[in-house]
Amino acid sequence: MPTPTVAPPPKTRELPANLDELVRRAMTGGGLGALKQALETTGPGGGPASATSGRASPGPVSSGAAPSADREPAPSPPPPTEVLSASDGAAVARDPVVPPVQPPAGDPWDALVDAAWRARALRADPTGAAEALAQVRAALDLLASGAPATQAAPGLDGLVVEEASEPDQPPPEIGPPIRLPPARHAVALAMATVPVGLEVGRLAAALEVDLATARVAALAGGARIVLRGADRDDLDRRSRALEGLGIRSRTVTRELLLEAGPAAGLVGAEGPEVWRVVEASRWGENRPDPSQLPHGEVARMADVWLVVQGEVEEKRLRAPAAESRWQRSHYAAPNGAGGEARIAVLDLHTDAGIVRVVEGATVLRNLPGVTAAGNRVALKALLELVVLRWPAAHVEGKRTCPATARSGDPLRSDGWAAWEEHSRMCRALLR
Repeated sequence: MPTPTVAPPPKTRELPANLDELVRRAMTGGGLGALKQALETTGPGGGPASATSGRASPGPVSSGAAPSADREPAPSPPPPTEVLSASDGAAVARDPVVPPVQPPAGDPWDALVDAAWRARALRADPTGAAEALAQVRAALDLLASGAPATQAAPGLDGLVVEEASEPDQPPPEIGPPIRLPPARHAVALAMATVPVGLEVGRLAAALEVDLATARVAALAGGARIVLRGADRDDLDRRSRALEGLGIRSRTVTRELLLEAGPAAGLVGAEGPEVWRVVEASRWGENRPDPSQLPHGEVARMADVWLVVQGEVEEKRLRAPAAESRWQRSHYAAPNGAGGEARIAVLDLHTDAGIVRVVEGATVLRNLPGVTAAGNRVALKALLELVVLRWPAAHVEGKRTCPATARSGDPLRSDGWAAWEEHSRMCRALLR
C-alpha cells in the first residue's frame, strides 16, 4: 500500500470585507464598477486573481511510483492582509481597491459635505473610507478650480447635464414684486360698505347666502371680499343684485388687482405737495432700517382720489424649543414667543399708481403741523393734509390685516399680502 500523505488544504475564496456595502451601493444606483473590480481583485484564498486561479493546484502523485516521504504539502495562498513582495524585493502592503472617482454632480459644497459624512460613517471600512475620501478630494479640487457647478438630470446614471450659470449675471429677485394671498379661485366678489338700515334678508337674497353670512358681511364694515368662485357669470349676477340695493360691488380678478403695478414708497416730504418717492418692490414688507432710508426722487404728487388706511400685523417667532427637557425648562422660550408689532400704513391712490406711506420708513418733518411727537402723529397729520388738499378723495375706513404664515418661512408671519389685496380691491371698486 502507498505511503499515506496529507491532503492539500481545501481551496477557499475570500470575499471583500465590504461586500454588503458594495452590493447595496450597486442596488441603489451607484453602478456595478466598484463591485466588479472588488470581485475580480479578490481571488481564491484572498489573494489577487490570476490567469491560473481557476485551475486546481497539483495534488498528490497518482502514478504507480510511490511519493516521497519527505514531500511537504503545498503551501496555502497568503491571506488578504499578507504583505506582498515587490519586484525589487521590498515589502509593500496591498492598498484597498478604490474605484475611479467621477467629478461630483450638483453643488460642489453639498457634494463635499455628503462625502465627508460618508467618510466618517465608513471609517471602519478601509475600502469604503478610501473611496469616500477620494470623493472629498474631488469636491475640494472642483471648489479650488472655481469651476461652475453641474446638475445631473434625475434618473440618468452617469449622464451629467451641465447648466453653468454666468458669473456676471445678478441673482434673480426672490418672489414676485407684488405678493397676494393664495386663493383657490381666481375670481372674487368685492363689496363696499353696507348702508345703514338695510335689511339683512335682502342682502342675503342678493348674495344668495344664509342669514348668518349676510349678517357678518353687514356688521364687518368697510369694503371687503365676500365671495370667491370659479364662475364669473354667477358672481356678476350677484354683483348686479347688490347694485340694485345701492351697494357698490364688482367682480375682481388677480390680473385686475395687479394692473396698478408695485406701490412706490414715500420716504420724505420737501413741502405740502413736493414729496420724495422711491421705486421699490414690496415697499413696507421689505422696508429698510429707519437710519438708512434712501433719499428717493423728488416728485410732485398727482391728484389723489382714494386713501386706504389701516394697520398690518407682523410676527417673528423664535426657533423651535430644544430637544432636551432640561434645556426646555432652563433656556427655551415658550412656544409662540417672539416679536409682534402693528405697522400703520397709508396708501394714496392716483391715476399714475399707488404711493405707500409706512410707519417708521418715512420722514415727514417738513410738512406743516408735523412735530417730533412720533410716527403715528406724523401719519395723522399727513392724512389731514391730503384730505384738505384733495377734498374729493374717498377715505376708506381703517382695516387691520392679521398676520398669516409665509410660505417657506416658518419663523415669520405678516399681513402684507392681505393688505395688498385689500388696498387694490378698494381701488378696483372706485374705477
